[in-house]
Amino acid sequence: ARRCFPTCGEHTRPLTEADLASSPLARKVMGFEWTWGLNREGITFAAAPAAGSEQLSGALRTPWGHGTWSLTSLPDVLGANFVQQSHMLQFAADRPAFTSTRCSDGDKVEAQALRSSKDPAVASAAELKALWGADPKVT
Repeated sequence: ARRCFPTCGEHTRPLTEADLASSPLARKVMGFEWTWGLNREGITFAAAPAAGSEQLSGALRTPWGHGTWSLTSLPDVLGANFVQQSHMLQFAADRPAFTSTRCSDGDKVEAQALRSSKDPAVASAAELKALWGADPKVT
């Protein structure tokens, strides 16, 4: 799979406080609810304390079940695992959108921001694009 789907060769690493401070992408993805293909129920990315640890865990909520997300060495790619499948999510630089590649078979799915996770009334394409351009700071 690594030769056919290059992003699937990326190693992922657990999310840390330092990652949140240094990765604009990690901060940005948590500010939105996302479509996944034609699904409009929304998926969300969150950072939560890992059970029994001082580390963080990238928590992913999808209509198909809960999973995890993590960083890679590429600044525009995140890893996601849910329903026992690994995916690499490559984000667009100019708008809140990503292409998911399922690592087992290379299936690609397009996704885009559905609404702001902090203010669900923010849902127009122009508003979401403007929000994507802002770099949220860790609070």
